[in-house]
Amino acid sequence: AYHGYWINDFLTIDPHWGTNADFKAFVDCAQSQGIKVVLDIVMNHTGDVISYNGSGKAVIPAGRQNAKNPAWLNKLTNYNNRGDVRDWNDKFWAQNGDFFGLDDLFTEKPEVVDGMIKLWSSWITKFDIDGYRIDTAKHVNPEFWNVFIPKVMETAKKAGKIDFAIFGEVYDANPYLLSTFVHEQSFPSVLDFGFQRYGLAFARTDGQIPRLVDLFNQDDLYTTSTQSVYGIPTFLGNHDMGRVGYFIHSATYGDDDLTLRRSKLANEVLFFSRGAPVLYYGDEKGMVGTGGDKAARQDMFPTGVLEWQDEIRIGSTPIGTKSAFDVVNPLQLQITEINKLIAQNPALRKGTQQLRATSRNSIAFSRYLDGQEYLVVLNSGDESDSLDAPVSIQSSWEQIYGPKASFST
Repeated sequence: AYHGYWINDFLTIDPHWGTNADFKAFVDCAQSQGIKVVLDIVMNHTGDVISYNGSGKAVIPAGRQNAKNPAWLNKLTNYNNRGDVRDWNDKFWAQNGDFFGLDDLFTEKPEVVDGMIKLWSSWITKFDIDGYRIDTAKHVNPEFWNVFIPKVMETAKKAGKIDFAIFGEVYDANPYLLSTFVHEQSFPSVLDFGFQRYGLAFARTDGQIPRLVDLFNQDDLYTTSTQSVYGIPTFLGNHDMGRVGYFIHSATYGDDDLTLRRSKLANEVLFFSRGAPVLYYGDEKGMVGTGGDKAARQDMFPTGVLEWQDEIRIGSTPIGTKSAFDVVNPLQLQITEINKLIAQNPALRKGTQQLRATSRNSIAFSRYLDGQEYLVVLNSGDESDSLDAPVSIQSSWEQIYGPKASFST
């Protein structure tokens, strides 16, 4: 249950983390510091309680009839009870089979729909949280989302949260599929797995410009009367696939300097491109891991896990028994610099993005806001490059970030 989605009690904080009162105090403290709290939640399934007898019939084992909370989750008829997914490419099985043994909820059933609306609305009213990241969104029938999301948003609005954040986890890099969740399934936003694939490819190696351009050229797919691609969370690594540092390090063949430079480029792609950038914890400290999701959960505090003590760190030596907070990493300094720059120049976060020019390894795009234009130029090649990039504002230009570059207007 290392992912945290094997939930049996949906109304109580896991005792490993404390009590409900502790969580409310945490939310209050975070908000007092200008930090919003977004919960990662799941409606596709619960923890694995249901089993199957020799004839394949679903049963609840003796002694576990009341294992789940709220009580309606203990009714066998509120689950699909078909066993594990047999074919992940078959929509029926992807939506109705058990997710690696986890009990798949019958989300077409009114009792389940109403129960989930009340359940997740209560976390807003009781704890004053600020948003939901919804796990395994594509494994639930669309009709569920078209009822659930508007109802939860209504609860949030009544609680005074007019900008309550909801975004779905749809593990697919195809914008044509991802955008259907915005247009057809009531999601205000989805995680940009397309950006993860092609933004990462650009940062890892040269020659990836066409794919990144294709991605940006499909941005209008997300446009609705109230939403656009600019509110979509972008990321390069996370708890589902592993760290961006691992992907970059595996592509640079042990060249520490190149790994650091490409990691800095990855941060620049993430923070200067359109969308709402999401940085996975520890990436700012150069954490790498040794593979996928299971190897991307390192401690920030002093760790007793020997493998983590000796792991490679981008831009620094292995952490040993130190706290990550006691070590200053060059990636941390870079991200701090970028965020200060964005705070001083809001167009770099909120501005409209327009593609200007490309070469084999470089891309230039403008960001516009309130009559200001900024030109972002990124080069993934090993050599310097030059571009002729048209701009709209013919005033004096100055460089505000990056290595000294030559330019003329």
